[in-house]
Amino acid sequence: MAKRKAKAPADRAKTEYVRKAARKSGEQEDFTFNYDDIARLTGKKRNTVYQAVTRGSFDPTSLRSVFFYVARHSTMANKKKCLEFMLDPKAKDNPAKS
Repeated sequence: MAKRKAKAPADRAKTEYVRKAARKSGEQEDFTFNYDDIARLTGKKRNTVYQAVTRGSFDPTSLRSVFFYVARHSTMANKKKCLEFMLDPKAKDNPAKS
C-alpha cells in the first residue's frame, strides 16, 4: 500500500472552511401545513379538502400537487393577489410575505 500524502496546512484549512459553509447553508428547515391551512387558502371546509385527498384530486405530500390544487381552488381574492404580484413583483404589498 502506498502512503497517502498529507495535505498542506493551507489546503486543509480551506477544506474545513468549505465543509462548514456547506453544512450551514445546506441545512434545511422542515415546513408543515395541514388540511386546515389548505382549506383557509382555498376558502373551502376542512372536510372538503380531506375528501379531495381521498378521491385523489391532489397529493398533500407533494408540494407541486398542493400548489396546483390551491391555485385552482383558491378564493378569488387570493387569485387576484397572486396575479397582481406576478405582473408587478416590485409591488409593496407582497402576498408571499403576509
